[in-house]
Amino acid sequence: MSANSQKRTFGQDSYSSETSLRSPVINVSLTALDHFIWGDQLNIPRPIFHALLGVGVFVLNALPAFSASADFLEIPLPDGSDIDTYLYKPWGKGPYPAVIVLPVRGGMNEYSKDFSSELSGAGYVTLTVNYRTGAGWPDAKIGAAYDYLQKLPEVDPERIGIVTFSKGGEFGLDTIIDWGDGCPPRPVRAMTIYYIGSNLRFPHSDDPPILFLHGDKDDRTQWQEIVAFCEESRKEGRVCDYKIYKDTTHSFTHSSGGRHGVYDFHAERDAYKRAVAFLNKYLRDAPIQ
Repeated sequence: MSANSQKRTFGQDSYSSETSLRSPVINVSLTALDHFIWGDQLNIPRPIFHALLGVGVFVLNALPAFSASADFLEIPLPDGSDIDTYLYKPWGKGPYPAVIVLPVRGGMNEYSKDFSSELSGAGYVTLTVNYRTGAGWPDAKIGAAYDYLQKLPEVDPERIGIVTFSKGGEFGLDTIIDWGDGCPPRPVRAMTIYYIGSNLRFPHSDDPPILFLHGDKDDRTQWQEIVAFCEESRKEGRVCDYKIYKDTTHSFTHSSGGRHGVYDFHAERDAYKRAVAFLNKYLRDAPIQ
């Protein structure tokens, strides 16, 4: 079974199969800008103002336009079943770093797809995995997603990370230290965990750099457990960062009808910026040992 390519642009209500974050061609009418307020206020002669504007347009058009396209994929598992995924790729050949996105317990929701779309605009190939589909254990499904990404020509096979939400964080943390019987380890270069679910394991020597984004009112995992996890990891020489948001609940990134938490716009936007900065530092830019 296949589905038409479709995604929702972050922050908009319309749907499209492809949405550019910047138009590939910018048409500017200099005549319409003759009385542009900044030109008048700064007392810039029109010929100079036009020249500066023209340079700006040229530079914008020379920059690569990131255009995130979404593809629905069914990735086969060893037992013959399939897992449902959405693949988002930046425009261009790459190679780009890649991120596996593991959503909440209920599976793939609109926010996880929105997040993946926005992250692809930041220069990451993202694969959102509905681990509730297919048969078997989550580690096999995450491993199949990893192997799929590693073979894509647009992906740097040595730069794959994981971003998780709620229950996905439990599965992700468990999988990175145990990919299943007979499975070789798969290097995960960085991991960002939004409001992990109820079962936070102990730190492990194989943990990659980890960023926790968590609310102090989260009723699944207490924020003190996050702090203790990172303090122990740091003592053992690993990177572990966290941001605890004040008066913030579980599932703060989206509206869940009050069942799992309360949406907090400011926390969600700050968390996204921190997630991208962390991935840039430890997944995209860090030297491969």
